Amino acid sequence: MDHTLKLWDASTGGLLATYFVVDGHGVAYTPDDRFVTDGDPHAAFAIVRGSEQLSMDDFIAANRSDSLADEIARSQAGKAP
Repeated sequence: MDHTLKLWDASTGGLLATYFVVDGHGVAYTPDDRFVTDGDPHAAFAIVRGSEQLSMDDFIAANRSDSLADEIARSQAGKAP
């Protein structure tokens, strides 16, 4: 068991987000590298490319929490019954 909760698109079978907890705080992470958390993202992620550790602040700026929320809202807008 990996202690995650996965959100799937029922119509396509595609993974929308993976949810997990770090130090009591929720984190949602998408396959396209977006995330949102109510805790310190520095505690949840280590961003590494090759042997270089990337600046977490640059990663956060590129992956704002509103962009994840907006993307989920947009993807669900056309699916209402």
